[in-house]
Amino acid sequence: MKNTNFIRTMIAITLISTMTACGKEEEKVTIKEPGKTITIIDDSDKEESKPDLSVEKIDRYEKLTITDWLDENTVIVSKENESLDKMSLAELSEQYPMSLYLFDITTKDYKLLKEQKDVFLGGASLSKDKKSLLYYEYSLGDPVFYVMNMMKPWLEQPIVVELIWQTVQVR
Repeated sequence: MKNTNFIRTMIAITLISTMTACGKEEEKVTIKEPGKTITIIDDSDKEESKPDLSVEKIDRYEKLTITDWLDENTVIVSKENESLDKMSLAELSEQYPMSLYLFDITTKDYKLLKEQKDVFLGGASLSKDKKSLLYYEYSLGDPVFYVMNMMKPWLEQPIVVELIWQTVQVR
């Protein structure tokens, strides 16, 4: 009985001393310059703390492209607009035009932002102040870029983009 208590006490002392010996002190370097003292603490060996972020759920959105956030609950999306007729070009006749929408992720409601017959609209990106929206339209060929005034969406301005094409010869 005495031996068992003695062994338990020795194991407890060994564990406590091992745990305190393994605790590493921070390395400090102090640099003294005229008028100021700088202390550098090297804690690079410390374990990274876990972020204060956890994923509660992941929502799946199909058949739309989310391109930017308008606010905390509203995103700008491009998706097929089935209220318009299918594309008139033979190559694209099985598809509907793509339109721009505001999509509320909490209510799942769409608000039409811009639609146009026989055109794909997309690539919408808001300016930092969220007053202008840059987007493109195309059907076949090169896209044409526009800037929409988000305060007055009916005032849109085309952006002239000069494309330079080079011919590459293969030998």
